[in-house]
Amino acid sequence: MSIHYAYDLCDAMEYFAEGQPPLPEHTELLYVGSYFCDRYYCSTSPRIWEECFSVARDRGVAAVLVIPTPSQALLGTLKNQTHALMDAYGELIQEVVVNDSGMLEWVSANYPRIGIWLGRTMDKELRDPRYCLPGIHGKLLEQVEHRWHNRWKILGVESDVTQLSPNDYPISHYGLGIHVPFAYLTMGRICEFGSIGLPAGEKFQLYRPCNRQCMSHWMWFEQNAQCFLKHGRAVYTPVFGELGETDSANIRMIESVFAAKVGTTCPGEKGESL
Repeated sequence: MSIHYAYDLCDAMEYFAEGQPPLPEHTELLYVGSYFCDRYYCSTSPRIWEECFSVARDRGVAAVLVIPTPSQALLGTLKNQTHALMDAYGELIQEVVVNDSGMLEWVSANYPRIGIWLGRTMDKELRDPRYCLPGIHGKLLEQVEHRWHNRWKILGVESDVTQLSPNDYPISHYGLGIHVPFAYLTMGRICEFGSIGLPAGEKFQLYRPCNRQCMSHWMWFEQNAQCFLKHGRAVYTPVFGELGETDSANIRMIESVFAAKVGTTCPGEKGESL
């Protein structure tokens, strides 16, 4: 078994670019982009992209570009943004993460030499902290191994699990990316909440420019004795447990910068997550 460590700046690159927190010493890969929001990806300023890629360059770590599922309205803009990033930082971008089959096709056709990971929104397994569901059942891995292995240059798949446990993961020659310390559960936009105090003409509207409410607003809440975090366009829950020893050959732990930004437990909660 080999375990590699990545640091995930996605959907919070401004927070990192402002100088906090420092990059963890064990970081081997730096994830940039967005998993959930095409508006965030397309409207991130060149300065923020440069700040994040500069850290990768200075630390000598490879970058992984994460591309969200595009809406029809932003499909062309997202493709142009990706072309621009590949042109400017292609020497740093070692891999790409895609989150839908359309972008899998597009990236493979336009950048056939780059390795691709299937992102966390392509994994449709049940993620619910109210049930004891340790481990990953590997349905997406089975799809890759049995149907897609000769079609695209897929290096691995990513997954979210609410509780880590050893020896409960599929064995595969493909990589398995596990997100910590938060597991993605479902979509949930914070933008409306963040614009409540603004004048009527400046409140969030779906097709208006992104005002980055997600950078300054997030929400912890509890439901049925479970803790949840609403940040950006997603709802998360803290991951518990330890990975320990596993028979899986290639594990990638993907640590989110959210932990430094918002903590890892509900305010006032006594339990400690990963």
